[in-house]
Amino acid sequence: MNTFRKCFVTVAAALLGTLAIGAASNAQAVDTRIGELKYENGYPTEETSRKLYDEMDFQRASQAYLWSVPAVNFASIRAGWFRDLGATYNDIILYPDFLDTKSIYLTGNNTTIYAASQIDLTDGPVVVEVPAGPTAGMFADLWFRTSGVGRLGPDKGEGGKYLLVPPGYTDELPKEGYFITPFKTMDVNYFIRGVVIKGDVAGAADMVAKSKVYPYSERANPKANKILRIVGKHISTDFPKGIEYWKTLSELINNNPVEERDRFFMAMLKPLGIEKGKPFAPDERQKRILEEGANLGHAIAKPQLRVEALGVPGLQALGERDPPHHETGKRTGIRVLLRTRRAPELSLSRHLARLRNDPAVPLQGPAVSGEFQGQGRQLARRLEKLQAPRPGQRACRGVLVGYGV
Repeated sequence: MNTFRKCFVTVAAALLGTLAIGAASNAQAVDTRIGELKYENGYPTEETSRKLYDEMDFQRASQAYLWSVPAVNFASIRAGWFRDLGATYNDIILYPDFLDTKSIYLTGNNTTIYAASQIDLTDGPVVVEVPAGPTAGMFADLWFRTSGVGRLGPDKGEGGKYLLVPPGYTDELPKEGYFITPFKTMDVNYFIRGVVIKGDVAGAADMVAKSKVYPYSERANPKANKILRIVGKHISTDFPKGIEYWKTLSELINNNPVEERDRFFMAMLKPLGIEKGKPFAPDERQKRILEEGANLGHAIAKPQLRVEALGVPGLQALGERDPPHHETGKRTGIRVLLRTRRAPELSLSRHLARLRNDPAVPLQGPAVSGEFQGQGRQLARRLEKLQAPRPGQRACRGVLVGYGV
């Protein structure tokens, strides 16, 4: 009995010692990038739990921002047309004399004549008649998945009727007479460029202005399209900022089917107050996290290669580095220069023409974007004078101040 009692006391003491050590080890704090996280008996404290949930939702918001940029950009184009130009669906937006500095687009250029239209497939298929001639254009869905028209499409520049079919449409479609073009979203953009031949700008504009957009149900007697000729009018297609960005995204989600590939992001957005079929009504905590996530997402989406590295103040660049040089930071070229508020285009061209010790920066062009648009042709002429390097200078091989669609 005494032996048994001694063994029992020894085992009990060992267990108590183990529990004491475990309790001491579990009462710990962990230093992280979001601050100190405290645990008791292996469980986070109430303050730590709140901090972790906020961080999880913040990360969800910043990643959802990056995922949704194409869709919100699409909506921003539509909002700019409707708000600044008084346009609506199926109207033809025409730039008969190139873009100018009052038209703010992410990827516009001033080397071609544009015609465009916003299309909604909610009520059924829509017909787009593409004119014959030297044109190049596309249809783009909400995510900017594109299909070509004109010389880039099946009509090969000869013109034709395209039948845009909404997702889930099951009625019978015509067997001939149309280029059947199915879509996965209800929202569609139509862009077409008129190629200027032998300096005939007016002819290129008149050609693409012959585009027609109308519901398939009205094909027997379609209404004439309203054509808005845009010259010297202000239009901004900038993204909305802060909470307005998420409001726009919520509307897009509610107005379009959710694809299988996007279900993961739907789950990420639900704790943030964005859910398909429900109105956007975030509480104060969700608003704060959404605004912070949008700020970081916007910052991450900016270029990895900064123009500051070239010493040109006031400019932003969308840069590309070849993977082998990414670690070393070796500059292998700039693909796109985006608009900013202060920086005359000539300061850029002069700077690039004065590059000395670095390899010549391979730039492509000449498309002009944002607030540089109206200066593209002047820039090209000025660059011609700057192409010949002075003693000790490297040649500049051209400039791309935008990425034309």
